[in-house]
Amino acid sequence: MTGNGISEQLKCSGKWKCDICGSYLTTKHSLQRHMKRHLDVKQYFECDICHKLFEWESSMIRHRGSIHGILMSKKKISL
Repeated sequence: MTGNGISEQLKCSGKWKCDICGSYLTTKHSLQRHMKRHLDVKQYFECDICHKLFEWESSMIRHRGSIHGILMSKKKISL
């Protein structure tokens, strides 16, 4: 991995992996462009099963349901 979150090219698949969110891109240029999306994000939401990171909580919840089959209900918190 280099110091900017970019993994070395994966030789078996010919794809480039983002070390922040786990996305795979087909070219180094695409990965560099993709990495710019992460610059402004101050908080990530992590799947507690596979540890993939998401910029939006709703994306993480959708991921847990579609990939892991776990649906999360929204809980009301009383103050």
